[in-house]
Amino acid sequence: MNKKMQNIFLIVVTTILVLGMIRIAFFREKSTITKQPETGKISLGTTEPINDPSTARPKSVSWGVTKLDLEKKMAVYKISSQQVDDAMIEKTARSFGFEGKAEVDQESFLVYNNTENNTTLDINKTSRTIKYSKNLLVYPMIKVVRTIPVEEIGERLKDLVTKRFDLKPEIKVTVERTEYETLAGPRFVASSREKADIVKINGNYQVGGYPVYSFAGFPIIARFSTDGNLLNLSVDLAFDETSKQDSLTVKTEEELKRIPPENYKIVDIDGEKDYDMSSYEEAIGGVNITGGYLGYILTPESDYLLPYVFFKGNSKLLSGPVVVTMAVPALKEEGLYK
Repeated sequence: MNKKMQNIFLIVVTTILVLGMIRIAFFREKSTITKQPETGKISLGTTEPINDPSTARPKSVSWGVTKLDLEKKMAVYKISSQQVDDAMIEKTARSFGFEGKAEVDQESFLVYNNTENNTTLDINKTSRTIKYSKNLLVYPMIKVVRTIPVEEIGERLKDLVTKRFDLKPEIKVTVERTEYETLAGPRFVASSREKADIVKINGNYQVGGYPVYSFAGFPIIARFSTDGNLLNLSVDLAFDETSKQDSLTVKTEEELKRIPPENYKIVDIDGEKDYDMSSYEEAIGGVNITGGYLGYILTPESDYLLPYVFFKGNSKLLSGPVVVTMAVPALKEEGLYK
């Protein structure tokens, strides 16, 4: 190699080394930059989603209701959970049109996929949650043939959940809230009854005349086209048997008012179109309570249905007003049943 070639070789090697050092310095500097949250919001990288029941709490609570009409005593129920065994999984898959083995078969999670109908079925054995959905990204246009009354759609949902999941006669399915939606790209957003082509139904179980929520909120959430075609369904499984235990004393209104905000668990947030189009990263600030009622919360790891007081309240976010449902343990003596 002559002297000229040596000089060219040294220049090339030096250039490569310099560029490499600049690149390393750039990424080191970039990794130290932390995005600051906007005023009134929490950055997605710094908090759990607002609808995560393990973290969602109001910052403050005020009372806009003068009196709560609650029963003085509430029963505790011992329950046996529905078994998510091979027989139940096979029956559920077939009832939704899935044959053969799951595409994903992990220890606690199964996924079935029907490419012909573009539908998916997820079964989570740990949370005991069943989720069915049609792929609306493949077929985003919902063609409504004939609109049917929303009450009839609600009855279809009750019948579907009761029969497919073999609910006992003492366990009822109730419609808690009906919403009207339309598609905005891949998202469901609030609409009016006249313009909607989708009906969203939030449902509860009911035992002894009281609603039963799951730990994450509504145990039954379904969307239908307005002609009654099922688009998606999420069901937290109920239980096989109930055995009524003690009837215990419920906290007084004064005792409930002394509960600090961090002990309120947010189970539902209901907003308008702007909220539906938001990223759900706004923290709930103050909630003004407008009413309350008794019910139960169902958790996968518990052998009991435990009484809770559910509060409805109003709050204001940057995306607009929302109605918040919160829950606190109802019994004076907590910790007797787990």
